[in-house]
Amino acid sequence: MRIHDFNQIITKLKEVFTVEEDTNDHYFYHIFYRNKYILKTKRSHSGIKDKDIPLIAKQLGLSITRLNDYKRCDLSNNEYLQILRQRGKITEV
Repeated sequence: MRIHDFNQIITKLKEVFTVEEDTNDHYFYHIFYRNKYILKTKRSHSGIKDKDIPLIAKQLGLSITRLNDYKRCDLSNNEYLQILRQRGKITEV
């Protein structure tokens, strides 16, 4: 995964979620849904290695396949929200 691909994922997340970015030694992304903190992910300033992809997928509550689907827009934001609901990351009040 290239940095551009990761940034595409973050941009897509911002369509539905509030994403706060913290840049210190890494880029940290804190993800909120309806003002509730639900997830976080990060990437290094130097780039993304193959070994980082499973960690990013896990942090976002997705399998590697579904992360790639999300990046390619084969997984919609509504479908992603449903996955997060099924996994208990999002609860509706």
